[in-house]
Amino acid sequence: MKPKKPRTSKPYTSFPVVGIDASAINRVEEIAHLGSWELDLAQNKLTWSDEVYRIFGLQPQEFGATYEAFLERIHPGDRAAVDTAYSASLREEKDTYEIEHRVVRKSDGEIRIVHEKCEHVRDRDGKIIRSIGMVHDITERKRTEKALLNSEQRLKAVLYGSPIPQFVIDRDHKVVYWNNALEVITGIQATEIIGTNQHWRAFYSAERPCLADLLIDEAIERIPVLYQEKHSRSKLVADAYEVTDYFPALGEQGKWLYFTAAAIRDINGQITSVLETLEDITVRKQAEEQILLDIENLRASNEEMERLNQAMVGRELRMIELKKEINELCTRAGEAQRYNLNFESEEQL
Repeated sequence: MKPKKPRTSKPYTSFPVVGIDASAINRVEEIAHLGSWELDLAQNKLTWSDEVYRIFGLQPQEFGATYEAFLERIHPGDRAAVDTAYSASLREEKDTYEIEHRVVRKSDGEIRIVHEKCEHVRDRDGKIIRSIGMVHDITERKRTEKALLNSEQRLKAVLYGSPIPQFVIDRDHKVVYWNNALEVITGIQATEIIGTNQHWRAFYSAERPCLADLLIDEAIERIPVLYQEKHSRSKLVADAYEVTDYFPALGEQGKWLYFTAAAIRDINGQITSVLETLEDITVRKQAEEQILLDIENLRASNEEMERLNQAMVGRELRMIELKKEINELCTRAGEAQRYNLNFESEEQL
């Protein structure tokens, strides 16, 4: 059996970058907030580029240029983790080391967050002799990510706590929000539906697109096909459509819903998600139907009264005709007329 060949890598040799002076490289690193470093393990000599000094808030003469001096500038809460990770990469003979950690700038005490990564260089026998790496100041990115996360959490809290039933789907038609009010109206818990494309189950007995699905696909031409005369474009919200429809599967006796779907766009104008809000208008619809029924009953009653009035007028006219005939018979018989048909005289009396 052949002996195991030791791990080797090409020995590292520093060399100048032809055509680019050191000041230009330093300027590029400063713009990118990305510095470079090299640690000679045999001599415990650490070399930093100018940008690393800026990131750590140090002047060259203030730094001991050793691994231990580097550890001293790391935030106390991260120091052990960084030392453990780097030492483990050497002990386990890994090719790389990578970690995110905090540093405390000596110049102003500000805490910065950096992403650190290096590759280990080996001698011809495969032994790690130095590490060459970079340190990238990602403080602003982390602050932005935290702000976005906080904003998203606030949005979740607002949506979930809103008394208005609502849900949000993403570009893949997956539910990303399903609030408490919608849980109540549909009987479907958020834990059952978030992450799936099964939101149609809350409203229909067979799979079909919801209004939000049509907007996420920008299939506006299909809205009249699925919702016919029951839809309209929102007059208040851009990129939004409204529908009023009856859903027999909701509740014990079905529900009338008024719902609006609105597109949410990124800074480039691309639709990233769609918010659909719902309002249970069953009581209002029932009241409207009762009003229409009352109007119909009133119309029928008026027609009946008109018919009765016409019948009564006809009967009165017939009685007048009969009285006239009796008066004529009395006149022929030489008797006084029995009925006074002079209505003007009766009104004067």
